[in-house]
Order: sequence, then structure tokens, then C-alpha cells
Amino acid sequence: MLAGDAERERPCYQDGKPNDALCGTCGRLLDDRHGVDDHREADSKVVEYVVVGRRGGIAEFREAAGDSKVRKTDAATLAFQLGIDNSTLLGCRFSCRVERAEYGVIRSGFTLLTE
Repeated sequence: MLAGDAERERPCYQDGKPNDALCGTCGRLLDDRHGVDDHREADSKVVEYVVVGRRGGIAEFREAAGDSKVRKTDAATLAFQLGIDNSTLLGCRFSCRVERAEYGVIRSGFTLLTE
């Protein structure tokens, strides 16, 4: 059996590409045993952040534990997710669930932390 024979044996879409779809997050074959929920528990964690700056409508934040890289997001959206006024963001501490995704990370479940 030649290398090209295996490609011909697999069922194909109408465009001629193999019918084996790969997961965009981990690269494994998508089948009945592999779904989106496989990544939620294994690849997610709750992280604590602190807002360290504001530049116009952008809020800059980093992980509270240690000197991590500064991340940026829309200040109004972050304030809305935390349920606070936009003007009180600076110095605020919050936590959220961070999940690895196909093109970066997804942050959800924002919680304002009080000291």
C-alpha cells in the first residue's frame, strides 16, 4: 500500500479533502469521544488579576501574583463585567476563568475581589 492509498480510502467531503476534522485547540481528531467540553476542565483555571493602568478607553491588567506581562482590554467592557463604574477600575482586583482557545484565550466569570 502506497502513502497516497490511505488518503483515497478515507471518506471525503465533496471538495475532495479527507473527512477527518482536527480540533483547533489541541490538534486531536474530532470524534464522538472528543468534544468542546474536553477542554473546559483540563485547560481552564481561575486567575487573579489587578488593573495597573488606563490609557484612554483601554484598561491594562496583570496577574496579581508576580510580574506577568501586561494585558489590555476595553475598560468599559471590563467595568461592566465587574459591575463597577469605569472610573474606579484603576487598582481594582478581580478574578476570572481563563480557558485556552483556538486563537488565544477566553476569559469569563469575572468576579470583583475585595481586600
